[in-house]
Formats: sequence, structure tokens, C-alpha cells
Amino acid sequence: MNSRSVAAQMCPASSFLEVRVIGPLRVRVDGFWLKEADQRWRRRRAVELLRALALAGGRLSRAEAIAALWPAAGPREAQVSLRVTLHALRRALEPGSEGPGRFVDYDGAQLGMRANIGLAIDAHEAERALQRAALARTANLNGEALALYARTIEIFGKLQSEDEVEPWLRPHVRRWRGLACVALRGGAETSITAGNVAAAKWYVERALQLEPLDEETVGVALDVALATHDLDGARSRFLELKGRLAGELRTAPSRQLAAKYEAVVRLRAQRRKAELTARELEILTFVGRGVGSKQIAAKLGRSSRSIDAHVGRILRKMGVASRAAAVAAAGGLIEV
Repeated sequence: MNSRSVAAQMCPASSFLEVRVIGPLRVRVDGFWLKEADQRWRRRRAVELLRALALAGGRLSRAEAIAALWPAAGPREAQVSLRVTLHALRRALEPGSEGPGRFVDYDGAQLGMRANIGLAIDAHEAERALQRAALARTANLNGEALALYARTIEIFGKLQSEDEVEPWLRPHVRRWRGLACVALRGGAETSITAGNVAAAKWYVERALQLEPLDEETVGVALDVALATHDLDGARSRFLELKGRLAGELRTAPSRQLAAKYEAVVRLRAQRRKAELTARELEILTFVGRGVGSKQIAAKLGRSSRSIDAHVGRILRKMGVASRAAAVAAAGGLIEV
């Protein structure tokens, strides 16, 4: 039985609120779904007040509410706005009632859901599901872990961009995006363990759409590429990250990620070695020792033009652009 079912049984239906704060706000009250776009919301700030109250676990101080929703207002103006907005919130939840209503109390210093109110919030459900997924994965319960990761991803799938939300909500959105990436990475790694590389690839692609510069996600992408034998894709993924980190953040990939990339390069070189002829391997060995085309030609009794043509074929086969890159990609496959 999930948390919402338990809460619903503990509280009468009329005193249970289910609030979905991720994406456009929705709240279920008295069995009816009230959407953010509905006309019952007469003030936009009433939507945000309920969202802030829900994210605070049902208790929010006056100072916290004002800091979030009216940061530029003077003290008197902010307090009046809070009272007017609270009235609008109460009327949205209970359009036919008068007075404070059944749900939200305010004593002038603290807003709070009444003690007999059951409160279920999608963001909190997602975090609990993510924690349980990690525990299930540790216990090698891959099926249960994947189901919990899927639930987490489903909830966070409604996530809006930071530009689409109020300034006070943006830190929450950033945190939720990070948690969504954790769930997607977990789904990918669990799928690899379960032998479902197609699912792993789907998870990691979704994660990269959310956080293309996240090194942990790129690391899992390299793991997926290795599992699917897409070594060229792994190389391209790393080089793209390296370029963007240098251009946008003035930094470089971590040592851990670079080491994982080197493993990809070595495996890729081993695969490519089978495509090289004995003559090409011999020439690549000379290149690795720093011998130029004319000297190689003299040693092998060929023209320098012929050696350059061989080197060009080696570079194409190994998927690199320079002699140094070819030697680096060959790793321990040639004696230098």
C-alpha cells in the first residue's frame, strides 16, 4: 500500500490534500482535482503560497512566506498581501465556505495545515521512491529498484525549466533536476546489471538531456557505450564533454572520468588493431618511436609518399586526426 493510500485511510476524504508541486500545480481536495489554470485561483500568489506551504511540509513562518513571495515589498505591504493571498487560497480550496476553513491556519506568525489534515506531496514521494530504489539495488532486487526508479522519473518528468518558475522555486527545480539524473543513472546502471542494454541506453540519453555536463552521467554513458560496443560513440561523448567543459566552464574532465575514457580508448584500439595490416602496424610502431616518413621509407625500401599514404590509412582506420593521436590510441598495442 503506498503512502497516499495510508494517509487517505487515516484521514477522512474531506481532510486529505494531495498536492502536486512539480510542473503546473494540481491539488486534490474533496476528491476533486483543482488545476493551476482553473478560475478558482483568483490570485496567482495563492498558487505559489500553497506550493511553498506544501514543500515546507505543511508549516511555514510568515517571514519565510514573505521572503519567497514578496521579497521586494515593505513589511506592511507584504503582510497585507499575505493575508489577502491566504484568503484567496482558502476560497480556492473551499469556494462555498466562510472564515478560515478546514485546511490552513494562520496565527499572525505561522501558517500551517491543520493537525487533522493528511498531506501528500509528489516531490516528497519522488524522494522517498529514490531512496527505496537505492536500498533495493543494494539488496540486488533489480526489478523492485527499476520500478521505483521509474516512479521517480515519472514524477520528475513534469519538471519545468528554471525560467518557467518563480525565483523562489528555482533552487528546488535545480535540486529536482539533480535527483532526476540520479534516478536515470540508477536506472541505467541497474539495467546494465540486468542485461538490458537497450533500457540502459534510454535512461542515460534522458539523463544527458537534463544535465549534459554532469560527469557522473557521462561516466554512465561510457559504461553503456562499452556494454553496447559503441566505442566510437563513447569517444565522441567524452570529447564533446571535454570541449564544452573547456569552453563553458574553463575546466577539464575529472581524473576518474579520464581514466574511464582511457579504458574506452584502449579497447577501441584493440578492435581497430584487427583492421591494420602487418605493414601498417610496422609503420605505426616506427611512428610511435618518433621516426619520420623519409626515415621509415629508407628502412622499408619504400618511397616517403607511399609511407604517407599508409599513415593516412592508419589514421582513418583508427578514427583519429594525427599521428600522435594514433600512437596514443594504440596504447600498449605497439612497441615503442
